[in-house]
Amino acid sequence: MVEDEIVPGQYFVDLLGVVIRTVQRMGVDGHLVKAPGRGNNFYKQASLKALIAWKDTQIQELRDDNNPELTRIKQAIAQADLDFKEQRNAKIKGELIPREEIRPGWARVVLAFRTAMMAVPSKAKTAIPKLTVKDTKILEGLLRDGCANAGLIKDVPPPIERGGPIDPEADDDAPANE
Repeated sequence: MVEDEIVPGQYFVDLLGVVIRTVQRMGVDGHLVKAPGRGNNFYKQASLKALIAWKDTQIQELRDDNNPELTRIKQAIAQADLDFKEQRNAKIKGELIPREEIRPGWARVVLAFRTAMMAVPSKAKTAIPKLTVKDTKILEGLLRDGCANAGLIKDVPPPIERGGPIDPEADDDAPANE
């Protein structure tokens, strides 16, 4: 009889369109009946009926209006729709500030913050007497990287060493007074 037939796990993988690990998990959870004495990846084909019945109950539970998860999703969708409509109405009424007016203000805030952050190493050097020049450069590098990662600085140039060449292509052996 076909219902007593023992099939490998790959049969369910191909039939259900899942990975073998999912089939194994269904076997552990009891949704597929393992074939006795055949190893871990062999199941009775009759267990397919039980699996289909279990999936049908899961689908029915999702369709149930008393399902709290479905209710939460419906509420989130309704709230997003309401927020969109409120924003659209505010735009029509002229209650929103145009983007062109906001950009310069935020640019000033970002510039002030970046300037304050980049001033920290020199302030730290005066506040902490034991701080060396190397420590100050490390601190400056960390702040510069942090600002660059936050998008506050674009195309960060490397700091210029005093007395060193400005052009990285410049010859290191050339005299400085030329």
